[in-house]
Amino acid sequence: MDSKAMVNEMEAMDWRLTLIRSQRFKKFFLFDNAAPHRAKVTTDKLAQLGYVHDFMVGRDTRTQADLDNHNEQWISTRRKQFWRDGIRKLADRWQQGH
Repeated sequence: MDSKAMVNEMEAMDWRLTLIRSQRFKKFFLFDNAAPHRAKVTTDKLAQLGYVHDFMVGRDTRTQADLDNHNEQWISTRRKQFWRDGIRKLADRWQQGH
């Protein structure tokens, strides 16, 4: 599968998701480790459809070291309270089944 086919598949999936789900649900894509998901055309389409957080848009993640570095940068942009609140909410969310 090349990047153009990947983009076409993402557009089709996004269209189907809008038909079967309301906007209150978050959308997630699970990719294997194939090269097309790293192509600029693919990452641009993911950003356009709203599947990629702005922090990662346009960043080079071709190597594991690049990805690790960007993840560390993103983690460091969050305040400690963000992590505390998120961990505290996990039990409640688990109880609610979300």
